[in-house]
Amino acid sequence: MSQHQNRGLGGILLSCLVFLACAGGPETRPPSVDGRSIWEESGRPAPAGLMACLKRAEDLWSQPIPSCDPSNNMGCLGKVLNSWLITQRRELEVLEKELAALGKADPGQTLAAVIILAKSYDLMAHKLRSMPVPQSLVADLEMARIFRLALKRSTAPLRQKAGAYWKQCARLAEKKSEAWHAECSAQAASVDKEMATKLIN
Repeated sequence: MSQHQNRGLGGILLSCLVFLACAGGPETRPPSVDGRSIWEESGRPAPAGLMACLKRAEDLWSQPIPSCDPSNNMGCLGKVLNSWLITQRRELEVLEKELAALGKADPGQTLAAVIILAKSYDLMAHKLRSMPVPQSLVADLEMARIFRLALKRSTAPLRQKAGAYWKQCARLAEKKSEAWHAECSAQAASVDKEMATKLIN
């Protein structure tokens, strides 16, 4: 084989590799939440807009609540509510509008969108509920219990919002995904049970 032919063959191989790299890039990765695919539209890849929204949601999920100075736990609590929570809510509300627009333009994206939003609101509530009891209250078991109960009640709207999305997910997934139908139904039932207790426990 001549040197000219070698160069020609090398160019063809390089073109093929470039094509395969583009075709098999991150865009083809099925979007997933907790290791489970949220894209049930077989025959077409997940749209770039949905993938971008999921990435932003994952960034929100990864943001921890700021750590507190043990000597000033109550001051830290105010900092969390005035900065972390406000920022999280604002970014989540923007994401919520964008996902709603995606679902309206393409109903095939609605199931994935509601799963992302249900997870987002639920995780925000759980993060806040996991905040440590302020050092000044730790020694007083009754005050510590009241603090925990106050956190639970104050995050009830987040859980209710998540519950509404879990229910919507259960309806949408009924004929699309047995796994997500079961998961979303269980999560919705968990929220309903919590709300039925009137947050006494």
